[in-house]
Amino acid sequence: MDEIKSPVKKFREAIGLSQNKFAMLVGCSTSFLYKLEAGMNNVSPRILCELTNIDPVAADGIVDKQKEYMAQKRSQLKMQIETLSKKN
Repeated sequence: MDEIKSPVKKFREAIGLSQNKFAMLVGCSTSFLYKLEAGMNNVSPRILCELTNIDPVAADGIVDKQKEYMAQKRSQLKMQIETLSKKN
């Protein structure tokens, strides 16, 4: 299965920053950023504001893209659970 990348992770990688440096830049913990990139957290208004300050064009639509990403991740997890359930 192809990896689906978080819009936030794509954004971070596009500007060439590590998770540590990016987390410091937007003012969050690396733990929060990891969870955001993994689809376990939503983009907060404060983080969105920071992303917009870094690159307004790249940040455009990131909330909707992140919501879509999280829906895709949930769908993948549901399929994995169904597969595991069938094996048992």
